[in-house]
Amino acid sequence: YVYDLDGTNEVKITASDAAAWDMFGGSVAVGNNKIVVGATNDGDNGTVMENSGAAYIYDLDGSNEVKIKSSDHAKNDYFGKSVAIGDNKIVVSSHEENIRVGSVYVYDLDGTNEVKITASDGTSDDYFGEVVAVGDNKIVVGVRKDDVIGVNSGSVYVYDLDGTNEVKITASDAAQMDHFGASVSVGNNKIVVGSIDDTGSRGSVYVYDLDGTNEVKITASDA
Repeated sequence: YVYDLDGTNEVKITASDAAAWDMFGGSVAVGNNKIVVGATNDGDNGTVMENSGAAYIYDLDGSNEVKIKSSDHAKNDYFGKSVAIGDNKIVVSSHEENIRVGSVYVYDLDGTNEVKITASDGTSDDYFGEVVAVGDNKIVVGVRKDDVIGVNSGSVYVYDLDGTNEVKITASDAAQMDHFGASVSVGNNKIVVGSIDDTGSRGSVYVYDLDGTNEVKITASDA
C-alpha cells in the first residue's frame, strides 16, 4: 500500500501475475520516483513454492509494472529477500543463491543492465545479501552469518555501483554470534551497521566512513 506522508490517498498495488505463496511485499523500497517490491517465493511459470523469487518495479501511483528475475535464477534462490533503491539503481538480493552463498543484483530503474555481485571470499551458508542498502554511490551488503571470528560473527561488504572496489568491514571487537551486518544503511557519507547480538544480545551499532574506516561504536545508554 502507498500513502501520502499524512496517511491519505491510499493506493493498493498487487502483482499482475500474483499467485498464492508468492510473498509479494516481503521487502519494499522507495526512491527515484519508483517503488520496488520483493516477492521471494515467486516461482517460474506459476509454479507454487518454487522460490526462485522476483522483484517488481512501479511508478509511485502503482502503474507501469516491470517484473525482474535474475538472469541465472534457480529454485530456492529467494531473489527479492532485500531490495533497495537509490543513485538511479535498484539493488535486489538473492541470499540463498548458489547453496546459500548468496548474491546481489544491480539494475537500472527500468530493470535492465543487470550486474551480479558476489563476495570475493563467499562460502556456503553465508547468506550474502540478507540485507542491502544503496546510497552515496555505494552498495552495502550485510552478511550476519559470515564466520569471520567464530560462528556468525558477521561482516559487511561495500561496492561501487558497478560492483567493483570491494571493501569488507568487520567490527574491531568482533566475536562469535554477534550477527554484525543484520541491518545496514548508507547516507550522509556514512555506513551504519547493526550488530544485534553483540554483548550478550544487548546489541550495538557501528558507524564507518564509506571506505570502511573511522569506526564508531554506539550502544544504548540503558542497554
